[in-house]
Amino acid sequence: MRIKPEQLATQLKQELRGAYWVSGDEPLLVQEATDIIRRAALDRGFTERHSLHPEPNIDWAHLFHLTQSMGLFSQQQLIEIHLGDRRLDQNGNQTLTHILENQDPNIVLLVSSNYLRAADKKKTAYSLIQQQGATIDIPQINTAQLPHWLKQRLQQHGLTINEDALALLAERNEGNLLAAAQEVEKLALLFPNTTISLTHIQEAVGARGRYDNFDISEAILAQDPAHALRILQGLKAEGHEPPLMLWALRRDCRVLLALATGNKPQDYIHSSKLARYRQVAQRLGARSLMEAMAQIPMVDQALKGLLPGSPWQPLESLVLRLCGHPLPRQHERI
Repeated sequence: MRIKPEQLATQLKQELRGAYWVSGDEPLLVQEATDIIRRAALDRGFTERHSLHPEPNIDWAHLFHLTQSMGLFSQQQLIEIHLGDRRLDQNGNQTLTHILENQDPNIVLLVSSNYLRAADKKKTAYSLIQQQGATIDIPQINTAQLPHWLKQRLQQHGLTINEDALALLAERNEGNLLAAAQEVEKLALLFPNTTISLTHIQEAVGARGRYDNFDISEAILAQDPAHALRILQGLKAEGHEPPLMLWALRRDCRVLLALATGNKPQDYIHSSKLARYRQVAQRLGARSLMEAMAQIPMVDQALKGLLPGSPWQPLESLVLRLCGHPLPRQHERI
């Protein structure tokens, strides 16, 4: 069974199937869909939960053991397999196939992953989940779709919104679905059962600037250099302190370089973002990231006024490198 995201809650009220696969490149929406399935399983008595992550690899032998060790008095189990950006390898496909062909009714499997290619959907395990359970493809929300998505989100919270306010809300949260969702929740708390106007938007979110330092990290994860430069310009116009930006960039550099060289990051990264960091690390490569790390001391000196010129130019140069578009060598101050 294929289920559209907007139909998932209704389907789960009717029945809970033995396996689900949620896929997509919108981490917030993938997480919300898996949360809905998790709550439905808990409501039906699946109170024992196991969660497997690819750090560094899924332990398929452990998964097989979990599904074979159900005793007479065992609790019903929800077993979650978070693939992130990993593809289902041969071992994983064989393990899941065996489990699905001999599925215990006291076990619900919940697989989540990034967007799946056509070849991924031809694997036996995915086909079995589609036949016996359900697959949910989460579409990406682009800039043109964001206003409609926001309008639906507001309606779910009992709010309506006029067109000017909707345009402003979408423009402020372009490229950041999590921030957009948080803005909606804030509006619902501040102005329940209201038609949201420009005044409401300004009251709710006008106190903070359009951007904050962590928006640069989101632009890097999206590998969007144009958006990253707009953020830098916005932060500069709003009077943000460059050292705080460099702190966030230095942290991202450390995380990406650790992942690119096969090491575990020492800085805390939320599990929902780890797959995206890994993708960017693979795209940029260790060499470029080491060059980025070499730029940081020079950027720091520029920010402290120890080098001539504006400190914003080397900061922009560093951001462009982390977005995969380094300036020509002669234009980089390293």
